[in-house]
Amino acid sequence: MKQKVHNVSYLAVTTLNLKDLKSSEVIAFPLGAEICDVSLEVQEAGDAGLTCNLGLLGSEDFFANGIDLSTIGHHSSSIKHTCKDKGAITITPSSVATKGSVKIRVFYFLPSTILAEY
Repeated sequence: MKQKVHNVSYLAVTTLNLKDLKSSEVIAFPLGAEICDVSLEVQEAGDAGLTCNLGLLGSEDFFANGIDLSTIGHHSSSIKHTCKDKGAITITPSSVATKGSVKIRVFYFLPSTILAEY
């Protein structure tokens, strides 16, 4: 059996201090990327009631909305996405923070494929 498979993957990781955070692009990806996993880890709790959205340019809550940043923990999106254009993962906080930090991880494949035989 032969099939085409994606063979070049990337794990992009960035750590952000919440007190310095405004709505921003945090991880860029190329045209045609297959985004398989987007996750956010709250490493240091932020202010009480602080939340954020993870999305794409033009759709700020595409991957997740209302993520609680006031409690240490892990949050993963179940949404998979094929990028029709180059772009970026965005984070949008609900308000200005005075403390806390998060780590964002995005696992994706480039659009190129190879023919694999099994």
